[in-house]
Amino acid sequence: MPDALTRLTTRDPWWVLAVPLAAVGSAAWTERHAPTTS
Repeated sequence: MPDALTRLTTRDPWWVLAVPLAAVGSAAWTERHAPTTS
């Protein structure tokens, strides 16, 4: 639904930055706390 997506981006543009930041933070947390197998 592109219309709903457009509405979200225009109303709350901060989530466009929050989503990648959350992904990076989650990856960093996982890398730090998960047992490294490499």
